[in-house]
Amino acid sequence: MLKFKVELDLGNDAMQTVDEVSVALQRALDAFLSDHVTSRGVAAHLVEGDGGVLRDVNGNRVGVWGVEDTRGTDERGVRRESAYDRRERELGRYSG
Repeated sequence: MLKFKVELDLGNDAMQTVDEVSVALQRALDAFLSDHVTSRGVAAHLVEGDGGVLRDVNGNRVGVWGVEDTRGTDERGVRRESAYDRRERELGRYSG
């Protein structure tokens, strides 16, 4: 089963109000839709590894979104690292 995750860090100067959070989420949604909906309105399927970065109005990275496979292991029983986990590890926040 696939899971859609969003993580948003609050507290910097441009990420404290409902309006600022709304702008960051709307920008991410716009980017998501432009990647997944064709000009004829046909939506593409989500796949593991889809994801992106959330930015504040100043362009600072304030979060991530991603699609991960919640089954979590490969055919050998080894836990797979999802694209979301990979981004979190790169940011130094991986809780693995």
